[in-house]
Amino acid sequence: MKFAHSDPDIQTFLLRCSEFMDINALGQDWEQYFIGAIRNLTDESMQESFQRGFAKAILGGLTPKEFEYATGWDFDTQEEFVDHLKHHWMLFYPDTRPDAYVGGANATSPEQYRGWRKEEGDKVWYTVERDDGTEVVRVESLNLEGRTLRIEFTVSSPSLYDGFARRLIFDKILHEVCIDAYSSQADTAAFTNLTTGRVVSIPYR
Repeated sequence: MKFAHSDPDIQTFLLRCSEFMDINALGQDWEQYFIGAIRNLTDESMQESFQRGFAKAILGGLTPKEFEYATGWDFDTQEEFVDHLKHHWMLFYPDTRPDAYVGGANATSPEQYRGWRKEEGDKVWYTVERDDGTEVVRVESLNLEGRTLRIEFTVSSPSLYDGFARRLIFDKILHEVCIDAYSSQADTAAFTNLTTGRVVSIPYR
């Protein structure tokens, strides 16, 4: 199903809501099932588009009528509709606000994050923090095996998907903190997300 909306992110949001939020087909624990389904999407661009569309919908980019058509829910007022969306936003993304994903400098911009090298005794690790000081990614290890750099990391923010986490590790840790020390040594970066268990290998860039 395709929805007639000019914003592709809101189209993505409506499509997923029609699939998982149909009021006539809600099962037990449907909210957690919906959250898990989005988090486990293999199309990472779809995850981020859904997140942006969700934020735009809360901030006035979607009418109750459009949402009702997609899901079968019924709202008496605009305020009731927005409260409904805000409630579910807090289930999906409890550590960020919708307005952090809309506009010029937002939570999907690497410029809103900073990387750090940390050590304690013999242990060395790296972190990426939001500009409010909140740690969102922790790189537990960087190990070079042949021409492959193996990166193990955890994600502490439920608002951060794998694709963006890898982008932050490249930009904020490998390029800025490590000053491209691996650029001449590695052809491949193999990422293991210890939080989700997802393993992805991509060209070192």
